[in-house]
Amino acid sequence: MRGRDAAGPRRGFPVSRHASPASGFDTLRLEGALRASHAKPWAVCTSDEERLDVFNGFLLVAQLDALFDRRLITFDSGGRLVITSHLAADHRALMHLHEELRLRWIAQEHLPFLLWHREHVFRG
Repeated sequence: MRGRDAAGPRRGFPVSRHASPASGFDTLRLEGALRASHAKPWAVCTSDEERLDVFNGFLLVAQLDALFDRRLITFDSGGRLVITSHLAADHRALMHLHEELRLRWIAQEHLPFLLWHREHVFRG
């Protein structure tokens, strides 16, 4: 799987070896369904170092990536899913979204990027 040219191969996301932090899916079998999602969008990063920081990235299933990018979900500092109030309950149910979903692992280095996403991207 190839990432952006400036970043080389998926900037620290060895897709063939790890499970998705949010889903736990075996990425070897579901490569096309997973996306490298960024808490702080590349367009607003202040440096290449920040753009390429692996802790700005989360390997998410495509549905969660789309919702994360469109400001409809985020994750709290414990990795728990936070869903916008702008998403109707019936839509949440159709997408099997519930606040018990969480990232499987999260490092301390992820926290500033998640905080940035909650404060500047997410529309609660």
